[in-house]
Amino acid sequence: MANNLPRDAPLDLRYRYTIRPRPNRASMNISVNNNFVQALPISPRPL
Repeated sequence: MANNLPRDAPLDLRYRYTIRPRPNRASMNISVNNNFVQALPISPRPL
């Protein structure tokens, strides 16, 4: 079955870093069209 839909979509990726008082509580918030979708926890990586 042929699919004539475009494979690319515009993506506006914004990154903001805020120092957390407790480094083990970091998260990445995901929004689509200014609507919150999900928060993913970010584990600290070992030094």
